[in-house]
Amino acid sequence: MLEETQKIVIDVIDYGKGFKQQDLPNSNSRGLNNMRYRAEQIGADLIIASSEHGTQIRLVMAY
Repeated sequence: MLEETQKIVIDVIDYGKGFKQQDLPNSNSRGLNNMRYRAEQIGADLIIASSEHGTQIRLVMAY
């Protein structure tokens, strides 16, 4: 028997110039770290992908 988990997926997409995390002025960016921490607190996965074509932040949480 296959059990299917329902998920909530939230995408935030910005079509700007993107960034490389190592190029941020403070590699311990509070904004990104706070997002990761809060996702962890609610049992969600946070995926951050960025390139010269923009940035996508995806939150995935089972319910």
